[in-house]
Amino acid sequence: RSAEMMDEKLRNIQWKGTLHDALYEDALRRQKKQAECESILPEGVTFQPSVGNGSRAGGVRPTPRDATEEDFYNRLAYEKAHRLAAKQQEEGHTNEASTSSSFRPSLGRPPLVERHGQQVAIGDFLYEAAREKASQQMKREAEEAQQIDRIASASHVSDVSRALFEESKRRRYHDLFTALVAGDPDGLL
Repeated sequence: RSAEMMDEKLRNIQWKGTLHDALYEDALRRQKKQAECESILPEGVTFQPSVGNGSRAGGVRPTPRDATEEDFYNRLAYEKAHRLAAKQQEEGHTNEASTSSSFRPSLGRPPLVERHGQQVAIGDFLYEAAREKASQQMKREAEEAQQIDRIASASHVSDVSRALFEESKRRRYHDLFTALVAGDPDGLL
């Protein structure tokens, strides 16, 4: 199958020179097309950074103080924040929300079950809660099993149907008995 595909491709390609030259030109063409596709940004993208490329307008280059590329990116990311914090400290307008030492995380809702009512350790509390939950689950399953047994053993026949069934059964036993007695001429039954 692959040989057929290659033969068809070779028939469609118009090349000059050797096959090696044609394949080389094809590879260059594909590389160029791939580079173009990678450089195209999707529609609606407005952010087009030019970090690290001094040839572009507004490009930023690494400075001698950046030992590694990671230092360079960290400097770009955090330099402005450090400058603003230093400026605020110089002016004496320290904002409580901007300093890292005054950070207070927002707390969520309190626990649904009070844990420290009995002043137990968290491990013991969780262990007891799991045991209690398991026992409640077992109790619920036992009640469901009993209910299923009650439903299965309960009669599903109405009183009228039961009376008809008993009458039919009585007649059948009577017919069977008379047939047996009729076949016993000696009267032993």
